This record gives sequence, structure tokens and C-alpha cells, in this order.
Amino acid sequence: MREELRIAAAHWSAPREPGKRRWWQSPTILQHINEVTCGKPLVGAWAGLIDRMRLERPEGWGRGISVGCGEGAKEISLARIGLVDHFDLYEISEVRAEKGRALAEAQGVSDKVAFHTRDAFQEDLGQYDLVYWNNALHHMLDTNDAVRWSRDRLKKGGSFVMDDYVGRNRLQWSSAEMDVAEKVRRLLPERFLRDPLNLDRELPLRPLPLSVEEWIRRDPTECADSENIIPAITSYFPEAEITYTGGVIYHLALNDVIAHFDEDEDRHLLSALLMADLAYARAGLTHYAVVIARR
Repeated sequence: MREELRIAAAHWSAPREPGKRRWWQSPTILQHINEVTCGKPLVGAWAGLIDRMRLERPEGWGRGISVGCGEGAKEISLARIGLVDHFDLYEISEVRAEKGRALAEAQGVSDKVAFHTRDAFQEDLGQYDLVYWNNALHHMLDTNDAVRWSRDRLKKGGSFVMDDYVGRNRLQWSSAEMDVAEKVRRLLPERFLRDPLNLDRELPLRPLPLSVEEWIRRDPTECADSENIIPAITSYFPEAEITYTGGVIYHLALNDVIAHFDEDEDRHLLSALLMADLAYARAGLTHYAVVIARR
């Protein structure tokens, strides 16, 4: 395994810090993203993407492949509801792959998913009905090669499905993005701006990015080439359906801040911020996108 992948595998094998600090831990934000994705405020993570997939191919897919799947919970759910008959799942962390195998067993689909802890790009693979990327494509060191590889893995009429971060490389926020985040944080009551890991400390009003060097030290794959995802998709799948799902507010401005939102009492405030986020996305300032394409 390449050294970058060994470092990344160690990073993703480590325990995660508890608590609601990120957008994917907020039911309200997930519901908003689902509505942007499919037009319906569905409850649950990636429910909007699943709805779009059902519309794309109601009968589902035969063989699917997913690279960088983590514990494979998203892919296992697709197998469990019958949208994919069989998944080959590639994950560089053996710890996460083992958790995935246990999850598949618990959900009764261990015969429908196969975990592999090898580099998929070095494998002699056949073709698939579905290539599925869910918040993993931004970890590829060369996203153009990864999208081209995806196209080449697809049978004629097969589907490329992606929900992923498509923003700036190494999370190096632009001045415009930091301006938006600062404006949002200045509008919030002081109680929202406490560091959830140390309540005696305030979060910065302007969330400056970690350095490129620090990201590489932590995880060399983190957003290494994310800026090239959309250009690659439009090159290899020129008729792709692309939906920009935002993030400059819910991903950047509310990072850590979301820990202090009560999903009921603060719902109206959070909903207003998400409407603003959608407006920024439609104006071209987005961190995430959903893509469905066919070969």
C-alpha cells in the first residue's frame, strides 16, 4: 500500500470524537439537503439521494462498486432495500472494513456485499452496473483519474452516482467563503460561539483553514484534488445531472457551532441559515454536489 494510503488508513481507523459537531449529525440539515437533492424534505441521511436513485432506475442495479466506503453503511442500506443486488466495497482501513462486515451480518446482507482492503485502482476488475461514490471521491489523490476509472468500470447504460465534497483543495477556504462564515457567526447569539470541546474557549468569528501541511500530516488524502471533481465529471459524463447542495454555511460557518443548536427550539433560525446557504449554492458558492450520470 502506498505511504499516503497507510497514513490515511491509520487516521480513519482511530476513534472519532463524540458529540454533534458536524453537519451530518444534524437531522434538520440532512432534511434540508434531501429536499435540495430530490425536492422532498425526507428524513434521514442520504434519503434524497436514494429517492433520486429510485427514479433513475426503479428496478435497481445488479453489480455495484464503491471505493473508500468506510464501514459501508450507505452501501449496505442500498443492498438491504434491494436497489443493488451485490456490492464490491473497497476500504483501506481494516478496522472500518471489519465493522462493515459486522454491520452487513447484522442487517442480513452479508451475502450481498464483499469488503476488500486493497487498492481498487490496482485490481483487475470487470465492469459494473453502478459505480457509487458517497463522500469518498474527494479522498482520491487524482480525481480526474478516478472519474475516468469510474467511466471505464461501467457497462453500457450503467450509472455513475456521487454525493461528495467538490470544494477547494485541502479545505483552503477562499476569502469569499470566510467572509460568509464570519458574517453568519457575527449574527449569532454568543451562546452559539463556544468551543464544544472546551466551553471556556470561544470559536473564532472568522474560521481560518488549517494549513495544507497540517492536512497532509493528518490525512494526505483529505480533499487532495477535490476542485477537479466537477471538471472531470463534465469531461467524462457530459450529460451528467449535477445538483449543487451547498455547504458554505452548514459546512463552514456552522462547523462546531452546530453543537449548540437545539433541533426543536432553534429550528427556525437553522432553517433560515439553510435557505441562505442554498442561495449561495445557486450563485456558485458550494461545497457539495450530487451527480447522477449514465454511460
